[in-house]
Amino acid sequence: MKKGLFLFCLIVQTVFSKSVSLDNLIDELNKTSYENEIYKVKEKRDLEREEVYKLDSLNGVNVEVENEYSDEDNIYKTKGRVKYADFYIDTEKWKDDDSSYSYGVEKNIKDLIFSKNDSNLEKLKLSKKVELIEFENSLQLQKIELVNLYKDYKEVQLEISIRENALKILSGEKKILQKSYEMGATSKIDLDSLVYSYKNIELEIGNLKKEILNIRKQFFYSFKIDLKDKELEDLNANILNLSRYIEKIGERDTEKVRLEKEIIEKNVKYLDYNNKMPELYLGVERAEKTDENRVYLKVSKDIFYKDLELMDEKSSLTEKEIKLSQKTLDVKSERLRYERDLYSLIKDLEVTSNDRALEESKYNIKKLENQLGKIRYLDVMESFNDYLELKIKEEKSRNNLNAFAYELKIRGEIK
Repeated sequence: MKKGLFLFCLIVQTVFSKSVSLDNLIDELNKTSYENEIYKVKEKRDLEREEVYKLDSLNGVNVEVENEYSDEDNIYKTKGRVKYADFYIDTEKWKDDDSSYSYGVEKNIKDLIFSKNDSNLEKLKLSKKVELIEFENSLQLQKIELVNLYKDYKEVQLEISIRENALKILSGEKKILQKSYEMGATSKIDLDSLVYSYKNIELEIGNLKKEILNIRKQFFYSFKIDLKDKELEDLNANILNLSRYIEKIGERDTEKVRLEKEIIEKNVKYLDYNNKMPELYLGVERAEKTDENRVYLKVSKDIFYKDLELMDEKSSLTEKEIKLSQKTLDVKSERLRYERDLYSLIKDLEVTSNDRALEESKYNIKKLENQLGKIRYLDVMESFNDYLELKIKEEKSRNNLNAFAYELKIRGEIK
């Protein structure tokens, strides 16, 4: 008993290990997508920028050297300054080796209150959020492309299965019709209609099998997913409570525009401050040659100056505010469209299923009528072909609905 149970479990495990679901492939795509690599590059770049912005005035040592000739004194004079952060050393040297130097601390009060790097750090924090949304949106589009490819695969696979079942049905009827023809009870055209239908289905199956091989390759080329010998499980999405996903669609897009607007606001804030606040340097200096200590204040301010960059940023801010208002309306419209599309797909499946059931009933009736000699077998084949096409259409409608349900769950991802 235990041995039998073990063998059963082993068989079940083997079967399931050779199949894979759409959810499995989406999980794999989350790990293998090239979008992950691109996002990591951006994260590294942002980290480097953050380090530089935080260094502020500590970023490097500034060295200035100036050489000039004095006609009056008939000598060369060399001036130099070395500056690191707020600390500096000034030197002067003459040809006769006479020299002087001074050192001190000079602080820009304007930057102490709010510097450009302070503004850059604020904007970088927001830019990181924008990049995360862009990454999630790009990955989202890849997932939807994966869903559509999966749907295409299952549609072809189901069509092969339906047509192969049709061949089995026609194979049995072909034997009966062949004997009937040999006995003179069936016309040549009736037999030919079945034979050619049989051959056409065989050709279609051959083409579909080639198509399915190409789709399997596309999984690897487009998504780095190697199916190997695994089969894809049927699409089986839960279409209940999809409204909660539809309500979330577009949230990230709206948030992205809002963040972009906030970045422009930060830029306007700094440019406005930079224009209004004068350059205000407070310094303490020691001159060794004269043995003097000096405290000084330097003020610099452009007046009657129009900042074109600030004007452009304010215009950009107004444009972004308009786009944010429009995006809010667009998202609401988009959600309504998805609701309509969902309703349309549900109704389409219901109608197609009813049509298929009706055509199947007609086909069974025509088979009986043919057996009673009321109609020719050619009419039976026409009805069979109609039923076959509706059966395929029904399965495609079901796949379309399931794939759309997956798309809604991806677009309205709930975290």
